[in-house]
Amino acid sequence: MREIGQCGVQLARLCVIVNAYTGKFEEITTFGKPVRYLPEREAIDVVAKALNLKKEEMERMLAEKTIKIAMMFQPSEITHIRAYPFWKITVKERVLYVDQLGKLYRTIEPAKPGD
Repeated sequence: MREIGQCGVQLARLCVIVNAYTGKFEEITTFGKPVRYLPEREAIDVVAKALNLKKEEMERMLAEKTIKIAMMFQPSEITHIRAYPFWKITVKERVLYVDQLGKLYRTIEPAKPGD
């Protein structure tokens, strides 16, 4: 079932994690309220703004595939929850990370004990 929130954005009430290699179920997470996963394009726009790249330059780099984009999870200060991964975006040799709220990170800091 698809749920649409304000401004036409898609929302999720749960997340099912499946092993990409074996296809086996790993876990399910339900959210207390619907959440919105940040689309790839919005994550790219966050990085473009941080790097002061013009839209035309970013579009050219995307077309040339000189920007690498991947969604990932690593326990860190960015997130502790596998159902809430973040974007890893590589522009030339520079690697930046964007969480599901659109916050930019320049490094992945280890999680602090007790978090």
